[in-house]
Amino acid sequence: MLQGADLPVLGDRNQRLVLDAIRRHPEGIGRVAVGAATGLTPQTVSNIVRRLGEAGLVTAGERVRTPRGKPPTLLHVEPTRHVAVGIHIDPALVSALSMDLAGGVHRVASTPTPPDVSPDTVADLVRDLTGEVLRDWPGTEVDTVLGVGVAAPGPIDVVAGRLRQPPQLHGWADVPLLDTLHRALGRPVLLDKDVIAAVTGERWAPDGPRDDFLYVYLGSGLAVGACLGGRVHRGTTNNAGEIGGLFSHAPIPHNMVAAAAAAGLGPAAPPSYTAVRPAFDQLCRRADEDPRAAALLTEAADQLARGIATLVNVLDVGHVVLGGPSWPPVARHWLRVLPDQVAPRLATRSGALVEGSRLADHGSAYGAAALVLHRFLDPGAASHPS
Repeated sequence: MLQGADLPVLGDRNQRLVLDAIRRHPEGIGRVAVGAATGLTPQTVSNIVRRLGEAGLVTAGERVRTPRGKPPTLLHVEPTRHVAVGIHIDPALVSALSMDLAGGVHRVASTPTPPDVSPDTVADLVRDLTGEVLRDWPGTEVDTVLGVGVAAPGPIDVVAGRLRQPPQLHGWADVPLLDTLHRALGRPVLLDKDVIAAVTGERWAPDGPRDDFLYVYLGSGLAVGACLGGRVHRGTTNNAGEIGGLFSHAPIPHNMVAAAAAAGLGPAAPPSYTAVRPAFDQLCRRADEDPRAAALLTEAADQLARGIATLVNVLDVGHVVLGGPSWPPVARHWLRVLPDQVAPRLATRSGALVEGSRLADHGSAYGAAALVLHRFLDPGAASHPS
């Protein structure tokens, strides 16, 4: 179970069902269709819609012409009635966004993670970024802001709300991150692992849900996640996704920058993860013109393809999504070669659909905010957004 502090929830289960059915139809949905989607009687739906309207959560819009009968009035979620904040803590970048009740992104902000950053400094950054993404929101009263979802590197202890020595945040040993952020923000907080939050974000993306896919997360490090049977796979401790053992030399930004330096294509890899990102961006840009740099990225993609093929074979999924904060600069290079590198290594498929995330580099922050919305809509399913 994901842990949080006093997150508000929509109290009645039937109200949650109706609101979620309306939220999932941004084009609008009539009461009869809501009843069909929820299994509730017309009278129950009408009573709930009236209560949701009085609470400012639902509005009735235009009527739709039909061949016969009374034209239905389309119902819409009132997106600005509530807002959730999503935070992603990465060794190279701390990012944030605000999300309305319909799942739309209001504002995005980020800042580089200082070298050897302390948990207290991160708490200050998160507080400042939260204020930034809530700026210009039409009302930031306590009952308007549902809470803050935080995606952080694993391993995490979701029961205690603590980080257990994330390998790329030096000195962070058994950090009580949830309590630290709750004190700094003065708002309810949920904590999740970064790659699992990214899968949640991809599942919740505005242009429709994806049901079964493998998610490859490229940040300062490399991890994987999966959505199986329409549910985000978390593992028994909420720490699914560690794949370090699949590679002797992982295709991550630091290693690619170091390989470029060894080949005379740039300076030595910087010591901090924050400084690696500009060098990695430069390497990816250079690959557009320098065949040696392009070959280096292709070789790294081939290493990644081995791991992807192994996981596709194990999970028996045919859809692979790549994302994470370090994905955008290398996307155009790897998407050209990865499908052909993966296909020959598959056991039962002729190929797999390989594509980039719909959420660019802020998928983990989006997923963290989605956790808060899901908690509001259904407290019993907070650990398994779908």
